[in-house]
Amino acid sequence: MRGGALRPTLGYAEVPMSSFAIYLIGMLLVIGGLAYVAWMLHAPTHWLIAGVVVMLGLGVLGAVKSTRRRDPPGP
Repeated sequence: MRGGALRPTLGYAEVPMSSFAIYLIGMLLVIGGLAYVAWMLHAPTHWLIAGVVVMLGLGVLGAVKSTRRRDPPGP
């Protein structure tokens, strides 16, 4: 076998992860970490939930904005 190594298959097609999904996974990790710190500091639960919801919204907006494909210029 010249030119490359054998790669084991797992029985399903490999689907590359989109930039949007990677961005959201990173945001979820950041939000989870910040929520854990707020919980450890005994922040009120209603504020913790409100903060998580706001950060999720900002994360989705940021992911859409940074991974959006630009429209081609008009004719």
